[in-house]
Amino acid sequence: MSITYKVALRRASLAMLGLALALPLAAAPKKAAAPAKTAPAKASAAAKGTYVLLDTTKGKVTVELFTKQSPATAANFLKLVRSGFYSGIMFHRVEPGFVVQAGDPQSKTLPPGDPMLGRGGPGYTIKMEASATKLKHEMGTLSMARKSNDVDSAGSQFFICLKAVPFLDGGYAVFGKVAKGMDVVEKLKVGDRIKKATVVPKP
Repeated sequence: MSITYKVALRRASLAMLGLALALPLAAAPKKAAAPAKTAPAKASAAAKGTYVLLDTTKGKVTVELFTKQSPATAANFLKLVRSGFYSGIMFHRVEPGFVVQAGDPQSKTLPPGDPMLGRGGPGYTIKMEASATKLKHEMGTLSMARKSNDVDSAGSQFFICLKAVPFLDGGYAVFGKVAKGMDVVEKLKVGDRIKKATVVPKP
């Protein structure tokens, strides 16, 4: 493979990433320009329960959260899990050989393929956690999706890597990995859902 072809391939992958992982704001008109809310990052919220079971329509996936390496990002995910936020959420984006993505609350009501999918969030954003960006995007890694032009725009959307994706390293906040059920992740299609997400003991 020529160097020129490799460069072109990487640029194409990054372009796809912009579509797959960017979280643009909804284009609907706003009544008033309200100040953006930022969730307080408290690592203490992640003190208990470092494993989460995602019961999907394709099967069960257990993920380990990096509560020591990425405490604030993991705490945010745990808070959403415990609130029931992810129950009923659709995997609205699947890029074979790259990532599967979920976490948009609009996916509970909008149909697969709706152009508004990928734009929703929990109503707040979290700051990019420096320690989380030092972790590698390996097969099974969980990382936060965000706007391509705003590192502090992640909220609830996350993606799971279907293979090692080193060109994402340093640009996205890694906060966990699949501990069991990677075979289930590989079977996920657009439209599949997280029936329920719960904090569980170590498998």
